[in-house]
Amino acid sequence: GSGEKRMEGDEIGFSDLDKKFKNGKMYVTQKWGEISLRDLAMFMSKEEFLNVLSDYCVQKGFDLVVRKSDKMRYTAECSNLECTWKIHAFVLADGMTWAIKTISGDHTDCAFAKINSMATVAWMTNKIRSELAAQPKMPVKVMVTWFMDKFSIEVAERTMYKVRIAVT
Repeated sequence: GSGEKRMEGDEIGFSDLDKKFKNGKMYVTQKWGEISLRDLAMFMSKEEFLNVLSDYCVQKGFDLVVRKSDKMRYTAECSNLECTWKIHAFVLADGMTWAIKTISGDHTDCAFAKINSMATVAWMTNKIRSELAAQPKMPVKVMVTWFMDKFSIEVAERTMYKVRIAVT
């Protein structure tokens, strides 16, 4: 590789800023990597936390049911009633930084959701923006295929028209 020396316990997805924080690790977005969430992962804002969480849910193929979301706390669980997966996050004392308090359970018995409510028009717009900038006349059918190929999700053509409008 790059000659970069890695220490035992180093994890991809977390930054060198970690040593500034005693209990948690700042989450770093990986351009091509799998999203890995864990207890005490920290985010610069609630918006960043929610964006990463949406990406994680789409990547893992499950929907969330939000149980509590306010300025201080966020609690959600898998929408599959048989699943035990839950996440609890909170804002730190600085009033900006958010951290995952706990993630529990797993999705071993959950089927991958190809139709995913976490993939909102805003989420899709953010994901395909650069593709549409490069190919502004990309056909809607190609956009639908792009989302299936890249994220394994099924998207209605009518939704792609909304995404195209949101991008412009």
